[in-house]
Amino acid sequence: MHRRCTASVIATVIGGLALFACGRTEGKRSPSGFSALGSAPVDSQVFRRIVCGSPAVTEIVFALGAGDRVVGVSDFTVSPPEALGKQRIGGLLNPNKERLTALEPDLIVTQGAHEALTSFARARGIRIHSVRLETLDDIEAAVGSLASLLGMPDRGRALVERIRAGLELLRACTASLPRPSVLVVFGRSPGDLSNLTTIGPGTFLDDLLERAGGRNVTHDALGPYPRSPRKPCSRAHPR
Repeated sequence: MHRRCTASVIATVIGGLALFACGRTEGKRSPSGFSALGSAPVDSQVFRRIVCGSPAVTEIVFALGAGDRVVGVSDFTVSPPEALGKQRIGGLLNPNKERLTALEPDLIVTQGAHEALTSFARARGIRIHSVRLETLDDIEAAVGSLASLLGMPDRGRALVERIRAGLELLRACTASLPRPSVLVVFGRSPGDLSNLTTIGPGTFLDDLLERAGGRNVTHDALGPYPRSPRKPCSRAHPR
């Protein structure tokens, strides 16, 4: 059972959780963006040269099986391995406009607000598509919208179902186990434990930790990614 749980976590991460998503199911429409009664609408344009503006977007596009259409990725992309050979187009604050121009993309996908890439795309008539990736529901919605845009709604629906199945298996594996208190830290000052960045409520990491059987010690924080105060500078003692 432990191996099955581990496999489910890996499948979930590959399915888009390496990523960063709020909507709830209403009526007969799921948060994945697919109608419960049929396929999502497919964009009439076929996009062949895609630029992914964040590592999370890259992982979703590759998980959908459209990695062969990707021509550029964020500088911070580390997976999947197939994406590492793609052209780097800069980061959130410093996109390389010369390299972007040379890549001749017909679609740029961003995560949240990305003013530099949005301005670049609009000035050149390039399709720009933004996805929100804060909660697990957002991740499903992003998979659905991208699958529809790329003309592969069936793959999107299958990927969402794999994510849901992995999460359900994860919940089942940990339901009867003790729930340890866990502090998740994904940022700190180099060399010490000050200026810690953790996870608060309303984030997919908080939700995932709870489903995995843990208790997030910063669940009651005031913001989604709380940060501790910086370590005060020590004053030199007079000699």
